[in-house]
Amino acid sequence: MLDALISNWPLKLLAFALAFAIWVTVTGEHRIVKDFPVPLELDLSASRIVTVDLPNTVTVRLRGSESLMRRVDSLPMELKVDLQDVDPGERDVLLGESDLLGVPRGVEVEFIDPDRLSLEIEQRTYRELPVDLTFLGQPPEGFAFYDAAVTPTRLTVEGPESEVEPLQQLSTNPIRLDQRRQPFDLEVGVVPDGANVRVVDPSPLRVHVEVHPTRVERVVEDVVVALEGQLFETTIEPSLINVTLSGPPAAVESVLPDQIVALVDVTGLGPSARAVSLPLTVEFLELEARHARFLSIKSASRRTVKVTVSGNRQVE
Repeated sequence: MLDALISNWPLKLLAFALAFAIWVTVTGEHRIVKDFPVPLELDLSASRIVTVDLPNTVTVRLRGSESLMRRVDSLPMELKVDLQDVDPGERDVLLGESDLLGVPRGVEVEFIDPDRLSLEIEQRTYRELPVDLTFLGQPPEGFAFYDAAVTPTRLTVEGPESEVEPLQQLSTNPIRLDQRRQPFDLEVGVVPDGANVRVVDPSPLRVHVEVHPTRVERVVEDVVVALEGQLFETTIEPSLINVTLSGPPAAVESVLPDQIVALVDVTGLGPSARAVSLPLTVEFLELEARHARFLSIKSASRRTVKVTVSGNRQVE
């Protein structure tokens, strides 16, 4: 036993002297106190969400030797609270030294401010909602707003169940129409109702807005007069008419002659040597939906046509 103690005694004596010197230096070093702002992070289940405002940082007061405290300045500290197993509801959570990460050994934690959090935790939910365009102002005199299309038409939001479930739609940021004299495109954002509701995909919405002169007119020539209820060979005079359209320029110019038909109802009309004057009904055929509701037929070159029914039955 004695041999083990005295073997290599010069090295052991040197090690003891060095340890004693370090102890004297550390214990004799001036100790200081300093406050640090430390980021606050809640480790929460993905299916939960906190619905109250929380501080981004907490204040942590540390005490230690000057050399250790100089190290603290360069170290990343964080206060991380484990809430993975916490159920929805109101909760008071104490903040303690065990939640504090990055504090060097030998440094004392004197206090954390605040030392507790009052939380409201809810179930996180998702919902797809239609996008509602919001407009501000009117085009100048002589111009009018006719239509608008948004892409995409629906967006998914997430947030606490109590705020997401009542939502019926998402409203865009206002789109100004004043000083607009022609169609235009722009990107807009949405403004979800609810402080804790957010859009899952925050990419801007693309909006196309139709603004045109109030209305223009266009004459479409050689519109075919067609028959309804025809049983016998029938001649029509005239068989072609002109139709005047009214609407915004883009809509009016999109119409082709074969997308307009003038109809004459000859149901129940039998053979006769005399021509009969019958009224015309002018209709659109298969117009683009985005134009159809803005178009109207202002007039036709004829309101009636002369119809003569022969004795020959119509061959089908």
